[in-house]
Amino acid sequence: MHQIIDMLYSFTIAFLILLPLLLIYNAVRRRGLFRNLSIIGVVSYALVIIELVFLPLAYQQESYNWSELAYNFVPFDSIIGAWNHSYYMVGLRNIAGNFVLLLPLALLVRVSGWKKAVATGFIISLSIEAIQLILSKSGLIFMRSFDVDDLILNTAGFFIGYAIRKGIGRMLRRSKLIVKKEM
Repeated sequence: MHQIIDMLYSFTIAFLILLPLLLIYNAVRRRGLFRNLSIIGVVSYALVIIELVFLPLAYQQESYNWSELAYNFVPFDSIIGAWNHSYYMVGLRNIAGNFVLLLPLALLVRVSGWKKAVATGFIISLSIEAIQLILSKSGLIFMRSFDVDDLILNTAGFFIGYAIRKGIGRMLRRSKLIVKKEM
């Protein structure tokens, strides 16, 4: 719960810092006041992801050999391992954290079609995992792992976020139709 509050705090700070820049940009370009508000949301959440994934880890100063780096290429192996951990919160935190990581981003980004949503979630997740591995190898962050299960959970979370956004859009369109029919 503490991590979620930290995420909301970081998002709010980034959003409030970037909002005046958007307002100035829109005023100079003579556009609507909040025309590009979703861009600020995406950038703010991207900064939250960077903070969660890369910044809590201090500078390591020594590089690792590729053979020392942790990785998992067996689907569902670490999910099952986390689920069967002796303390249930470890598994729950790992699984839920990876699932929820990209879900809010999918609510902010407009993606057309479920295949593009899955591909977008997968590419973003793969980028995060690859960057973690490269930064661990270079010693810029403490050792992080490359885990195919993180790809699965992140992509699933992005897809669910896409589905929620699509469902909300449908409900709003239907409610507008109902209001118009009643008039």
